[in-house]
Amino acid sequence: MSPQRVVIIHGYNANPASHWFAAVADALAVDGIVVDVTELPDPTSPSLDRWVAAAREAIGEIDEHTVIV
Repeated sequence: MSPQRVVIIHGYNANPASHWFAAVADALAVDGIVVDVTELPDPTSPSLDRWVAAAREAIGEIDEHTVIV
């Protein structure tokens, strides 16, 4: 099994431009892997329902080639 799609979901007080997310996305893209760094709503004041909904939408259909970080 080799990944074809990676979904990166940040945590509290972060966003897609934070930390290592862009560097990992760029490195994986070189190998043709589609990467989505999802932006969750209100990262400094999270709502479980809103975060779960945003994560589900970003993840979509999961198969054996999908990796979620």
